[in-house]
Amino acid sequence: MINKIYILFLGILLRPFLTKYPVKANIWVFGAQNGQAYVDNSKYLFEYIIKNQKGVEAVWITRSKSVLNELKEKGLPVENNLSVKGIWYIMRASAVVFSTSRSDLLFVFQKKNRSIVNLWHGMPIKKIVYDYDPHRPENRNWRAKMLDKFVTGFQHNQTDIVASTSSFYSNILKSSFRNQSVFVTGQPRTDVFYLWERNKIKEKMGFESDERVIAYMPTHRAYGTGKMNPKLFKSNSDALELLKKNQAKLVWKFHKNMLTNYDNSEIIPGVIVDLTIKNVDPQELLFITDILITDYSSCYIDFLLFNRPIIFFQYDDYEGSDNELYFSIGENNPGPIVKTENELEYELENILAGKDEYDKRRNYYLDKYHRYKDGDSSKRVFELVNRS
Repeated sequence: MINKIYILFLGILLRPFLTKYPVKANIWVFGAQNGQAYVDNSKYLFEYIIKNQKGVEAVWITRSKSVLNELKEKGLPVENNLSVKGIWYIMRASAVVFSTSRSDLLFVFQKKNRSIVNLWHGMPIKKIVYDYDPHRPENRNWRAKMLDKFVTGFQHNQTDIVASTSSFYSNILKSSFRNQSVFVTGQPRTDVFYLWERNKIKEKMGFESDERVIAYMPTHRAYGTGKMNPKLFKSNSDALELLKKNQAKLVWKFHKNMLTNYDNSEIIPGVIVDLTIKNVDPQELLFITDILITDYSSCYIDFLLFNRPIIFFQYDDYEGSDNELYFSIGENNPGPIVKTENELEYELENILAGKDEYDKRRNYYLDKYHRYKDGDSSKRVFELVNRS
């Protein structure tokens, strides 16, 4: 509470200066995950610009001491959001890039010759932002509105660029952000799929080159306050034997929102790897995954780029009791849908035996959800910002 009051007071003091002081061309600032992590589309666009666009001064902005230290150790330009230098960079930036929420960077106000770029964190399946009733501006209390005005500084419908992967998703994003400035560029976080070497990433993450990786990546429940996702196959001896027989490891990677009361002290079987609380880049995990198990998570939209098998484990009534969806996976499924662990084991056994009947459906949805499959999304976003 004290920190919020301090930040609000700081925003009230700074707003007149930050809105009037002119931007400096070619300063770009980036942030992600409410200023607490170095992840996602912002991270990959930042690294692309550092490497390929020498005329741009790119700076990562954070409120996390660990992120600050991590990037300094890597030799990457980074500043604390609440420091004098961090605030100076935000004030002068001609481009501001975020991907998780408007609070990825604080004190970002609209001004002349500035582009605010919303890369978001994946193409949505669940209704988000203005399409999700609790998040609509008219439902925000006066405290939240004060923070909007003096701290976050802008609304989603005021951003200059929203990145999309296809015309199908452009229509969804125009609705969710109440913003017509949506452009099909692709996502910077998928560019690395065309650059990495799979065995090197497997080695980095502790897997043998000949091991099959099966990733279980469900979405959160009730934004982290709902019931924990099932710890898949933990006590299923037949499923564990199936994994062992096929030289496969099952990786649990639960959503970060579910970690408040997460118990990682349990002993789990050797063919299961729990990466939930480890600092693992989800893109690296997707890259090495042979079979993806998910529910309503948008991670499968990225995973379609590999044309590898997907199983949808929909063990509860998520759409009815938790979060409305933009489209039903039941009517748009590029893989089998199962309701129980036994059904999941059956479908997994078929896929491991080479009985995959969803190749054509995956290709259909790949084309529907992704216009580009070339690894040049960062380049397109950069060129779009330069033109705006």
